Amino acid sequence: MTRPPELPTHLAAILDDLQPAAREHARHHHRRQRQRKAVIATLLGTAALAATAGASGSLLGWFAPSSIQNDLSKVDSGLPAELRYDPDVTRARAVARAGAAVLFAAKTRDGGYCLDLLVNGADRPGDATCTSPGDALVPAFSVQIPFADASTAPRVLAGRVNERRVASLVIELADGSERPIALSDGYFVEVLDPSDAEQAHRLPSTLVGRDDTSAVVAEQLLPPTGDQPVKEGPIEATTILVGEDLTRVSGVEGTVNSPGAVRVRLELPDGDRLVARLRAGGGFRLTIPIRARRQLASAPATLTAVDARGRAVADTVVAAPSLYRARERGRTP
Repeated sequence: MTRPPELPTHLAAILDDLQPAAREHARHHHRRQRQRKAVIATLLGTAALAATAGASGSLLGWFAPSSIQNDLSKVDSGLPAELRYDPDVTRARAVARAGAAVLFAAKTRDGGYCLDLLVNGADRPGDATCTSPGDALVPAFSVQIPFADASTAPRVLAGRVNERRVASLVIELADGSERPIALSDGYFVEVLDPSDAEQAHRLPSTLVGRDDTSAVVAEQLLPPTGDQPVKEGPIEATTILVGEDLTRVSGVEGTVNSPGAVRVRLELPDGDRLVARLRAGGGFRLTIPIRARRQLASAPATLTAVDARGRAVADTVVAAPSLYRARERGRTP
């Protein structure tokens, strides 16, 4: 197979921008494959433990309920062995809590960790995240923020501090005020009060880490949790996976929003091209041949919208979800 040329700068930037969306697409794909089931006994047990923890004020370390273990066990679904985190889900334990929000962590085989959050006794499937010291880019903070569907809903944020110099943590709201966040061996859970939650729902806030001298050593912007206007891109594309395998892409579908476009062209990493005419409204669907379905796990493909004269009017890149995991872990070809 001929190695494709380096991506143009603007397409490389698009690939980086698409990484969070691709990660969410992979989670959503797995989320649709399983039903939500409430395990009453587990929830009662978790509630009892949380009540005990509340009474003591500091008790942590109990084992994760089955819903959390199940979610953690799915983080590697459909990925090859070399890209897996392999969290020790049976030993996942509570590491931080605030009110009815409890954060659980499981160690990975390479010294990293995976996190999942339980709020009011409920877990949102597909929300477990992992971080490893061997990843290409380890953020200062690994953060989980459950979506809040109303401005009056509690704003919960949880995670772990990865920057070793951080001795204290605060959340800085948009009005400039700060709220301290308690750390438990580097882990944290914070539930904002209603007035702060309403502000964080509408406007971005910032996590700020300070060292022992109170100097700022790490910052991370937190997006608002409320509904934000969706900016329509020139090409909206989604990969179609082969079953649960995140390394194989059977097709690409989506919509072209650029005026003048009449068809799309997908250039695969080996140089082959696939073409499809746009349907009414700009919709399209391209089917990738069986022999080429693993190509997008090693390199992205370029998707171009062209006009009636064959001139490019917009382009983007598409890739298998496993390629984004490989980039995260610094293991791209």
